[in-house]
Amino acid sequence: MKKIIMSSFCIALMSSCTIMYDFEATNNPIGSKTGSSEQKFLFGSIPMGGELQDAGYAAACKAGGITKVGLTEQTVWSNLFIMKKITTVYGD
Repeated sequence: MKKIIMSSFCIALMSSCTIMYDFEATNNPIGSKTGSSEQKFLFGSIPMGGELQDAGYAAACKAGGITKVGLTEQTVWSNLFIMKKITTVYGD
């Protein structure tokens, strides 16, 4: 019985879920530049890293030097304790 409980706990701890959203922001072409930004949360609600992390579109555009957004992509990855939100922007 202890092995079953320990195995279940290990599986729950190591399992993860990834959700990805793709959508076009404007009618601009996708372009050749890529910018990305991310933010991590503990237990899904407590920000890790304080104010230094920003998963917004403006931070991703700034990181890639993008002025005309063609396509944006958001990925949310989570497991039992940590959630990570990644925003990727493509454009020129």
